[in-house]
Amino acid sequence: MQSAATAAATALAVVAAAAAAIAVVAAARASRAAARLRTLNSHDLPVRLVYWVQQHPLVLAGLVPARLVLFPEGFELDPAGRRQLLYAPRASIAVVQSVPAVATRIFTADPAVARELFSARWREFRRPWWMGRIFGVFGPNILSTEGEAWRRHRRLASAHFSDATHALAFSETTRLCNEMFAAWESSSALVGPYSTAPAPEGEVVVAVPSAMSRLALKVVSSVLFGLQATWAAVPPAPGRSLSFEECLSSSFPALLLLAFLPKWLLLVPVPFLRRLRTQFEASLVEASEASDPAEDALTEEEAISDSIIFFRAGHETTASTLSFALILLALHPEEQDRVCDEVLRACELRGGAELTFADMRHLPYTLAVMNETLRLYPVAPRIARQNTTPEVQDLHGLSVPPGAAVVVALGALHRNRTAWGADAETFRPSRWLPGRGTDNGDSKAAAEADAAVAAGAYQPFGEAPHSCVGRWFARAEFAAALASVARRYAAWRVVPEADDGVDPLAVRMTVAVRPAADVRLAFVRRREE
Repeated sequence: MQSAATAAATALAVVAAAAAAIAVVAAARASRAAARLRTLNSHDLPVRLVYWVQQHPLVLAGLVPARLVLFPEGFELDPAGRRQLLYAPRASIAVVQSVPAVATRIFTADPAVARELFSARWREFRRPWWMGRIFGVFGPNILSTEGEAWRRHRRLASAHFSDATHALAFSETTRLCNEMFAAWESSSALVGPYSTAPAPEGEVVVAVPSAMSRLALKVVSSVLFGLQATWAAVPPAPGRSLSFEECLSSSFPALLLLAFLPKWLLLVPVPFLRRLRTQFEASLVEASEASDPAEDALTEEEAISDSIIFFRAGHETTASTLSFALILLALHPEEQDRVCDEVLRACELRGGAELTFADMRHLPYTLAVMNETLRLYPVAPRIARQNTTPEVQDLHGLSVPPGAAVVVALGALHRNRTAWGADAETFRPSRWLPGRGTDNGDSKAAAEADAAVAAGAYQPFGEAPHSCVGRWFARAEFAAALASVARRYAAWRVVPEADDGVDPLAVRMTVAVRPAADVRLAFVRRREE
């Protein structure tokens, strides 16, 4: 008995000694990491250090580096508590995040840093290596390349996004919206995946994020790929298991996995990997048939890769922005009325005919809604640039080591109260209409918006030279879709869910920011006069 007790006591002593040693090592590592982080914070403000997973045994043993984050006072984590996106900053000071001995990322919501990073210093700060891995799965493209290769992709892509393309985007969006509305209002639509069942007379209830995702997918398929899409589901071509839309809309999970997995794994006879291989190969086949490589300009692999990127980017961005815009307008009836009034006036100028791309000049408030929606809910949660030089770079007061990435948190940048004023959290489209406000508050907000944009506090499409090549395509599609809704429906509102605690504006963040729930809206049909 005594020997057993002695052995137990010895074992406990060994465990206690090991735990103490691990604690000493962990404390020393944390102290070094904190010192390193503070050297990167040249703003010299009060900070608080937050540890992630530092209690994990592998971290305590020093086998896995702890993730540390340095928050200047005045910053808040976003409502979902996700570390990679910051909302509601009270100051425009940089946030530093570091993974000791692995990588350094500097998160910022400072407009001056964003402007300098994207505009003046783009030669020193390029896209991080991991973006090339993620977006270059199918081959080199406009998002995975830099230097002369990127300029070639950019030049050829810009030729496709002409005024003629934007006009076609507007007309095709209008046509598809009319088909979508007819489907909503048909008896069969009430039990489909995009509607719920039966609404009061003159109303239709729709799960908007799903509907807008399908609409954007159809528009891109029709305009950029020439497939003459209709709202009805298109069956796969003979001998294919997936339609063009299905294989490309489901290819993004494959893209993320393939970015960091060796492709030979697709040959392993596991059902999940077999499905992944099917998606991968189908995406390549369908994109190769839709792509049109210019002679002596792009290789077939590059043309396929660009096609997939354009499809994903054109689909995700507009679908998300339209969804948030419709939900925001449903929650702000006065703003909804202003959009409807503007659209009806524009229709009167056309004698009741369908609006065209040329009529966008009569829709300033509709486009202001898009600007404000992208301010509050930017599609890309963050934009990163990496110091690719061998020297430490000074970036508006930040000392950026070689290889470190500066990450602009767009959700925080666009809600920066220093730049946007006290109502930075408020949905106020009139801030985008200088001189056209209805009261002094509008005029003040408009002046603040002008100053904020000029200062670099608004970056939904990035800045030259790497600004989004499809930004005017997105504007045309958005304006046509929202104008079509406002012309056909007199009003729309959020349908309460069984759980009243559900926030219709809650976000789900992957690579893009989307509504967390498939929010249902009730649309009231406009009476014929």
